[in-house]
This record gives sequence, C-alpha cells and structure tokens, in this order.
Amino acid sequence: MPANTVYKFVTEPNFAKAGTYKTRIRLLYPDNSMETSQEVTVSVYDHTWKAKKTVIKRRPAPF
Repeated sequence: MPANTVYKFVTEPNFAKAGTYKTRIRLLYPDNSMETSQEVTVSVYDHTWKAKKTVIKRRPAPF
C-alpha cells in the first residue's frame, strides 16, 4: 500500500460490543483514486479483565 493511503470502514463495526460484523473497507490513495474492498468479516472481542473472587476456607486450629 502506498504511503499516505487512508482507509475507512464503509459501515463501521461497533468496537464497544463484542461480536462479528460484516463490512467493507474504502481505500483512498494519495493520487485521489478510491477503491472499496469486498465484504470482510471483523471480529471484536471482549478483553476486559474480570477479577475472580477467591474464597479461602481455613480450618480451625486444633487446641
């Protein structure tokens, strides 16, 4: 791809919500020519870190 080529999703996927989206990508080249891709699949994953609650069960000390 030539330097200074700009790309844009024709229909932007919802990057805030995990899922699979079908869209096309539009390329604008430095000579002002334009090209639109075939349909592509974009997968958005939820990579938020979720803490697990750990419960430690202790046996009473023998007396």
